[in-house]
Amino acid sequence: MRAGIRGYELVHDPSILKRCNDTAMVNESPCQIGNISNFQNFFLKCIDVGNIVAVYYEGLHRSTTLGVEEGINVLGGNVPTHVLSTLAVGIFYLCLGKEMEAITMFQQLAGNGVDLKSEAIFEIGDELETRLLSFHAPFLNTYTVEP
Repeated sequence: MRAGIRGYELVHDPSILKRCNDTAMVNESPCQIGNISNFQNFFLKCIDVGNIVAVYYEGLHRSTTLGVEEGINVLGGNVPTHVLSTLAVGIFYLCLGKEMEAITMFQQLAGNGVDLKSEAIFEIGDELETRLLSFHAPFLNTYTVEP
């Protein structure tokens, strides 16, 4: 596609933004989600139209910068249809000591046909851990609050 006004309009069309997969952009530079840049502007537009993948990445990013409660708030819109988001919310609830809410999330996963004892769920958990580390998650609950 050629650059220009028509190309810009096409790429920023809500129907395109809702379906685009921005995984490659996040893989390239995950920390760019929080930096003011063209990447962030495009990413936020994807979130605004309800792009499931963008909402997932934003939820993980916010959980590493603002705390898991904020991550749960963002990811809640993807639950129970998006497996990765549902698993992340369940794990975040466990981190907060909210076992009943976590059980509900895991039951929703099982209700969607996910075998919670399968090798696949462990691989999904590994992907979640890797993604959180790519957003530079703080260790030992050492979040810094910015004024």
